[in-house]
Amino acid sequence: MTINLWTDGGCHNAHVLRPGAWAFVVARGNAKLFEEFGAHAGTTSNRMEMQAVMRGLRHVCGMTMQGEDVTVYSDSQYVVRGATEWVYNWERRGWRTSAGAPVRNRGLWEKMMLVVDAARARGSVSWHHVKGHSGLEFNERADKLCTKAMRKLMAKVAAVEV
Repeated sequence: MTINLWTDGGCHNAHVLRPGAWAFVVARGNAKLFEEFGAHAGTTSNRMEMQAVMRGLRHVCGMTMQGEDVTVYSDSQYVVRGATEWVYNWERRGWRTSAGAPVRNRGLWEKMMLVVDAARARGSVSWHHVKGHSGLEFNERADKLCTKAMRKLMAKVAAVEV
């Protein structure tokens, strides 16, 4: 049976370094197997979305057997399209966008794709974009965990500022 990896990441402001959080839920069918979350003080939403995938796939690689497939669910087009389309063009162009600019988050993309390759060595990895906040149980759970991590981090920041 396929392992399902539901991921989410977020940040107060997607385009500048701000407190952000990531979360993932691992499930087999309708059964939740594992979940984890964390936060970073200076990051972006895209980086947190990628962090969720990397951490989730690392966990899945540690628990899956050879030949077990993984389906990654993310509400981030940046992650899904990046991993299935864009990264191959970026690599071919020397890590440049179609406009010739350097690819943002290159180092993180390279790390994430190494983790993806490790998961592919055990079985297939497929990607599905899901609409956020659409009532999908494990997508909603990943979102709640991400929010929980963000609140914990913000509480720590507020306590330091006092």
